Amino acid sequence: MDDPFLSVCNKDFLPMALYKDQVEIFHNDLFSTEISARGQLFLKLVGEVVKKASRQSGKPYTAKLSKCDVYEEIACFPMKNDSVFLLVVLIPNKGLVRNASTLLKGVSTSFVMVVSKEAEVLFCSKSNILDLQSSDPQLWKDIVKVALQTINTGSVNIKNVKIKRRSFRIVSTPSDETALLFFEDITEEKKFQKMLDDYRKIATSLSLVEFTMNQVKEGSWEVEKLGQSIFEATTRITPVDAFYLVMLDGEELVIRFGYAEGQTITGYSFPRGFRGFSNYVLDVGKTIYIGDTKNFSEPPYRAISIFPGEEDISWSYLGIPLRVEGNFVGVLSFQKKEPHAFSSLHISLFEILAREVEVGFFVRHILEELSAERNRFRELAVKDFLTRCYSRRYLHEFLEKMVSLLERQKGKIAFLMVDVNDFKAINDRYGHRVGDIVLQKVADVLMKSVRKMDIVVRFGGDEFIVVLPKAGAKEARQVAKRFEKNLAQSKVEVLNEPLSVSWGISVFDGKENIEAVIDKADKAMYKMKDMYRKGRSQK
Repeated sequence: MDDPFLSVCNKDFLPMALYKDQVEIFHNDLFSTEISARGQLFLKLVGEVVKKASRQSGKPYTAKLSKCDVYEEIACFPMKNDSVFLLVVLIPNKGLVRNASTLLKGVSTSFVMVVSKEAEVLFCSKSNILDLQSSDPQLWKDIVKVALQTINTGSVNIKNVKIKRRSFRIVSTPSDETALLFFEDITEEKKFQKMLDDYRKIATSLSLVEFTMNQVKEGSWEVEKLGQSIFEATTRITPVDAFYLVMLDGEELVIRFGYAEGQTITGYSFPRGFRGFSNYVLDVGKTIYIGDTKNFSEPPYRAISIFPGEEDISWSYLGIPLRVEGNFVGVLSFQKKEPHAFSSLHISLFEILAREVEVGFFVRHILEELSAERNRFRELAVKDFLTRCYSRRYLHEFLEKMVSLLERQKGKIAFLMVDVNDFKAINDRYGHRVGDIVLQKVADVLMKSVRKMDIVVRFGGDEFIVVLPKAGAKEARQVAKRFEKNLAQSKVEVLNEPLSVSWGISVFDGKENIEAVIDKADKAMYKMKDMYRKGRSQK
């Protein structure tokens, strides 16, 4: 047996066994556990699967187990080497895996069931409940009806039923086109409030995460919309008389979304050092619950109202700080016009809402950082590192777009090719560091001499090319003369001689290809450079 096969089988992430010539040669610990739990019938089923897979001509073979099982299928995969090996794997229940995190939140329930929109049971943690399909068809219809109602409306549904002389409360929660049914045994004394809190937390969490992720994914993130979504989620749990999503903006706090006195409030701002409760929450850095605002005493903080007369009412105030990467970014507050209106369950639930909001802000923060990083790398790709002019690569991208646009509009593009005179002599005499300073100076003066719509490209070495859209030879010559004048007035401190350049102009009008036109500007530039050299030699 080859080591790779043994290595795969030996991993304890799924129950697996390895067969050769239909004889088991190895199985892992998880597979041993399944043998102990399931007995001889299981081994018999495995043997049949192996036998059928051996006849499949290299194709895998699968057999169904039970919808009420942690593993819903047993699969056999051929693995060929010198001989044929068969790898037997138990495949986990997809309905259980897909909803694992939510189902774990309901561990206090008696049992759980996952139902699809086609009314198919994808998972049930208690197999004898499926017997209701034949033993009590009406009850089974009622259970399925609750599930389908949840899927169709996207909302939580609660129904009390009796199953075999015991009372159960079904809480049906939507999740990705399925319904998660939590069955809570309430025959004995159960705290209804605890159950309601558990499952409302699940429902609210799922809906709010979905909203924030969709907003971020669509690139349409709006804090105001998020605030409204939080408020609507809140009212489904318990009505509040006032709600505020307050965000830090420099040295100010700004209400990005608020609701009070029957109207929405946005844009209201106040200083960070203000003595209201939002500043109190940020200063102490933790959740603050004030059961009676009228009798609250914690100087210098006090209740400050937006609407007249509110400070004379005994409110319940709950404020929760929002953090992103350890930094405070705002406050969520929930308020009711009665003292001590929020229980510990309310506080726990609202803190979960706040954590979901933080997830949304964190994802937004990460995406903004990635976007900035992407833009930075884009700039590095299109800009020359030394001169900060555009790169030759960018020139090709720019010309592809510009040429097709000007051909439609019958426009022109002028090219101004520039070369630094005596650059090799400067490098030889002063060294490459001074040569780099000269190139930076020439590039800086050139970029300040062109029009706003023009682009300056480092063409190679000490050559630059200026692209002048919608311009002819006259406009290009004006830019060249202006550049010469500005360069003559500039000075490189480490250089004991003035800088000068040679230049050439050409114009693209669609009659020739772009490369031939740029080549003309290059030849015109070298013609001027030859004249410069002859003038120097005569002196």
